Amino acid sequence: MQCVAFIIFLLPSFHDFTNPRFTLHFVPAAMPARHHNMHGRGGGGAKATGPARSGGRRKDPTFRVSAEVCEMKHNGWGVARVLDHAQRHEHDLEACVGDRIAIRPPTAQRFTLGLKITCFVKTNSQPRAREKWFATFAQPFTEEKSTQHWEPWQLQADVILPNTVYGQDHKTGWGLACWKCGHAKVSSQQVAQIKNTAVWTNTATLFGTKVDSKKVVNKFKKCITNTVRCAKCSASIGSLYHEKYFDGDTNELTTKSMFPCVKLTTQWAKKESSPLRHAMVITGESKFDVETLLATVPHSDEKHFAELGRVDSRVKKVLLQVKAFEQLADTKMQQVQKTSQENEKKLAAVQAWTAQRAQDGELRVCDICDDEVAASQGISCGGSHDVDAAATEVLAGESTPAIQSHFTCDDCLNSHILNEIDAGGNSDGCVYCPARSGSAEGSPCFKTPLSTKMIASHCLDSTFDAYNTYQLALRENDLQKRLEVTFEERVRRAAKKFAALSQLQKKVRIAARVLATIFVQ
Repeated sequence: MQCVAFIIFLLPSFHDFTNPRFTLHFVPAAMPARHHNMHGRGGGGAKATGPARSGGRRKDPTFRVSAEVCEMKHNGWGVARVLDHAQRHEHDLEACVGDRIAIRPPTAQRFTLGLKITCFVKTNSQPRAREKWFATFAQPFTEEKSTQHWEPWQLQADVILPNTVYGQDHKTGWGLACWKCGHAKVSSQQVAQIKNTAVWTNTATLFGTKVDSKKVVNKFKKCITNTVRCAKCSASIGSLYHEKYFDGDTNELTTKSMFPCVKLTTQWAKKESSPLRHAMVITGESKFDVETLLATVPHSDEKHFAELGRVDSRVKKVLLQVKAFEQLADTKMQQVQKTSQENEKKLAAVQAWTAQRAQDGELRVCDICDDEVAASQGISCGGSHDVDAAATEVLAGESTPAIQSHFTCDDCLNSHILNEIDAGGNSDGCVYCPARSGSAEGSPCFKTPLSTKMIASHCLDSTFDAYNTYQLALRENDLQKRLEVTFEERVRRAAKKFAALSQLQKKVRIAARVLATIFVQ
């Protein structure tokens, strides 16, 4: 038998031996370095250190992530990249999509590039490493399967659980069951509320369930919970709440009064690279019966995001922002609708006053020829006046409100339209009030052209025919310009394409066109 010699790496003084904070570590000298120095930082021996830690080394927290193997190094180590966002709230750990994970050689050598894996990771302690995370355990991804056959509506493919009012009667005739094995069951009489596909119960005693003894700190709800599992398959189906928690929607303690209670998960949020995961499924006689029963339960006013399932902190933050934006948008829309209704009311009052004056046979003075004619023998523009001020006076019962509309008699209107046609008209082809140039840009006179109905009612047939011919000519010119632009663009593209051809290709194209011309002739 080989003798093993022990050497003292460091010989301390007598004072050091009497120091209670001093300890000696003896290492066999003949033992290979890899057994007594896992990091390769020197040989064996006795080393003076500080006081020994009580209770052993602290275990670093880990959490599960989905990843894909993306690199195999020459030294046997592997690298994977995170596919889905994952986090562990109680330790403020968060893995983002694209983060790199280091995988030790024995495990990495069993994988191939592009393989999807499930692994438990912790923070990489090497400060210079490119990989943010270190995999303590990794295995190929396997999709969870249920031992039971569930209909699509039971998985909320067609039936979406609505948000309901807390404490209301959720009827009898439907319930929930464990998705994986169907053993754990919850009846509708045990349901206190449905919120964003999560089901809150009014009791902690549920058939076919068990509660983990390990306490979990929920930093968002500021309380301690325990994981609830199916007693048969041990699948996680929810969390047990012992006391009131902090509600993120109201920023206050919850108003729920039934504690302890269980928050059951029906489905988790859909990840980009993973299939939709279920915890509990809907049970009942049929899809129609369940939908009918859920429709009779009082719903809350809040919008629900059932298609997202259970959401994490990031999605929750986005949903709250969306909710705040929707509330702000609704307020703005109500203000716009109110203002629009008031404006329509004011404009209708002004138009009604003007029409009444015309029916009463009021005499008006033409702004062009200064002749006094009946209001029905001419037209009035929208006016250069302030609509709000005029409407206020009309609604107040003023007999002569400040409506500054321009009046043009039928004869002057005929001449005005013909002059506009001869001069080429406006760029948009419309005919405006003769006094438009002197009106403010924001006034009805400046913005609103004379309608075709108004021109047909107050002009001669010959003038109206000329106006129609003018409009048709404008449309033809516009169409011709569009065709020219399109043709020029096609020619330009063809020339550019032809210039990119080689000399031989150009000769072949030209010869083909010549031959085609000869055969056509």
